[in-house]
Amino acid sequence: MYKRCFPFLFLLLFLTKETFSQLPAPQNLRVKPLDGKVFLQWDKINSSNVKGYRVYRSKDRVNFVAVNMNLLTKTEFIDQRATNDSLFFYFVAGVDYQNLEGYHSDTVSAKPYKMSDEEFLDMVQEFTFRYFLHATNPENGMVSDRITPSGPSRHCSIAAIGFGLTAYAVGIERGWIHRDSAKIRVLKTLRWLWNGPQGKGIYGTTGYKGWFYHFLDFYSGLRYDANVELSTVDTQLLLHGILFCREYFDRDDSVETEIRALADSIYFRVDFAWATTSEGGISTYWKPELGDRPKDESWHGYNEMMGLYILALGSPTKPTTNPNAWDVFTKDYPLQWRPFMGYLFLNFPPLFGHQYTHVWIDFRGIQDEFMRSKGIDYFENSKRATYANRAYCIVNPNKFKGYHALSWGLTASDDPWGYRAHGASGGPWDDNGTIAPTAPGGSVPFAPEICIPTLRFMYDSIFVGDNFLWGEYGFKDAYNLSNNWIASDYIGIDQGPILLMIENYRTGLIWKYTRKNPYIIEGLRKAGFSGGWLDSTLNDVNDENENLEFELGQNFPNPFNSNTLIPFTIPEDGYVYINLFNITSQKIDTILKSELPKGKYVVPLNSIALSSGVYIYQLFYVSKKDNHIFSATRKMIVLK
Repeated sequence: MYKRCFPFLFLLLFLTKETFSQLPAPQNLRVKPLDGKVFLQWDKINSSNVKGYRVYRSKDRVNFVAVNMNLLTKTEFIDQRATNDSLFFYFVAGVDYQNLEGYHSDTVSAKPYKMSDEEFLDMVQEFTFRYFLHATNPENGMVSDRITPSGPSRHCSIAAIGFGLTAYAVGIERGWIHRDSAKIRVLKTLRWLWNGPQGKGIYGTTGYKGWFYHFLDFYSGLRYDANVELSTVDTQLLLHGILFCREYFDRDDSVETEIRALADSIYFRVDFAWATTSEGGISTYWKPELGDRPKDESWHGYNEMMGLYILALGSPTKPTTNPNAWDVFTKDYPLQWRPFMGYLFLNFPPLFGHQYTHVWIDFRGIQDEFMRSKGIDYFENSKRATYANRAYCIVNPNKFKGYHALSWGLTASDDPWGYRAHGASGGPWDDNGTIAPTAPGGSVPFAPEICIPTLRFMYDSIFVGDNFLWGEYGFKDAYNLSNNWIASDYIGIDQGPILLMIENYRTGLIWKYTRKNPYIIEGLRKAGFSGGWLDSTLNDVNDENENLEFELGQNFPNPFNSNTLIPFTIPEDGYVYINLFNITSQKIDTILKSELPKGKYVVPLNSIALSSGVYIYQLFYVSKKDNHIFSATRKMIVLK
């Protein structure tokens, strides 16, 4: 009997060997249910014979169908067509170079569900944060300019490094990376930026006079090629990220102490005096062929260079040689202040110009001379720009496909023909039908009521065939439905504002720490900014979980002759008004009028316009959370 069966068993084994690959099963298959999608990850098969992977799905755990048309070379996959509240089963198999499948992984299940806005924002931030983990060289901190279908690009954007350095704090606070791991990444980045060679040579340097080339090489960390310019605007975005790390990594251990020292060293080395042009502005760029001096052409007019001028004015070592540099920057403001789509604001066509500096600097309630004359602040200006950008897309004068109240956002991005700064308002308009998620994503703090629904629509509904806007690193860069086009790449300087501005909307994290930086404070003051938090003393960055109670403290000293301080505490984000009255209850002055986050504050008061006597100061506070109102009064005495 056994002899008769043996030829049959041998034949069966032979046929089995010819039909099935010997690839082992993928291990550790894990799934994460999303809103209408499922994210799968598994461990790489340790074999040189792996051509790719195939994912199978079933609704009954019996009938499985492959869900990826092409073999996957990565060990992750998003099932884009999984309906909410339905249970799905999955397994994964490796495929060898003979196109034979190996053993299947274990079967796992997931049930997608309708996310709340908070859950949706969590997901958007987490997937976008993955960009800065996967696109970064952990040894030198270089961040690829983009992630393409074939992987991170070799050319690295110094602006993306600035966004990436800041992103680590979000990852720490939300539990996506341990603080110890993140700070080592930051330290290695700053060590290279400080120790990397600088000089006038065409090759072999990171920059000159403390400034950095726009693009550096992923592996060497040096100038990417001879065409790359020394970029003042991109260096400033890098510096903002570095100075944020100076404040965030505030512990006394050796790593965080060195981070703070390196942050100071890198900023102090930047020669803003050298970069000052003949008209007193900051130069646009330099290349070795220009000789020792940068291009004698200034950045000016409302745009993303606000932060550059603030850093140039605030430098304690090599500031701009023109103390009135802000006047050069703002000289075109009267031409840019005009109505567009029913909104009156400082016009700049692409939305990124209304967002970049706001990633780090909290402009709520602080004003320069121009904004004081208009009765608004730059935060409100960006809100109006966001609404106007959306209104333009709703009107859609060029009749592009896919423009409407939930599909809008013109800014710099990839498009079907390359990369350009799309925009409307102010002019010249540059609108070719391309919409970028970073436009509403970077404006979430300004107008969450229109930006969050737009992001949700883009996540749910923007795709062309099997090419979806949403991917493993969040939103791909842009889409143009008139040309049936979805971008293939993710771009660092577009992912950064999405991640960081959503965090500012949710917790104010980046703003809170940047408000502590003495150089930025000094730059703002030299530019003529006053009001709000800038005229207050924030005792420290507040613990989000700390329970605070409303309190108006007694001014000190009291009585006083020239200057006194008024302490107060607000338990939630809200609107704060402090008014001063004489003893007969006649209003004399408004000491503070500002939107502030929860915290403990101290506001200064100068008595130069007051005579001796008793005065009453009143704090009036309206909570943003529930419109709850608090009010308190105290007396003070002026003695002259």
